Amino acid sequence: MAFRSVRRKILASLFFVTLLFCLGMIVFAKTTISNKLHEKLQEKGVVLAKRVAADCVNPAITERYFEITMLLKDLVASEHDVIYAYVLNEEGRDIAHTFAHEVPRELKRPIRQTCTTPSPPRI
Repeated sequence: MAFRSVRRKILASLFFVTLLFCLGMIVFAKTTISNKLHEKLQEKGVVLAKRVAADCVNPAITERYFEITMLLKDLVASEHDVIYAYVLNEEGRDIAHTFAHEVPRELKRPIRQTCTTPSPPRI
């Protein structure tokens, strides 16, 4: 009888240690790993935005908006993280986008420039 009691205590303690370890791993994954992945995704977004902004400069100056639209559609098709893209001019009007009809009103907000140099098109 004492053997079964010791055996159960050992099994129960192993079970609880394993459960505690699993909970610790879940908390670790939820905090540390998800924060790192979020940071990497934001960095990738900044790189993509800078690349597209640099590619849009000449077509925007020469008013070849269809070329910008095709560039944005290619971006959305090639990057699985990108859902939509749009470019606004200095007045805040959209010049190219990947939406079916028009840019949603919630995304159309005035651009506030903090410096005197012109900013690249926003995506």
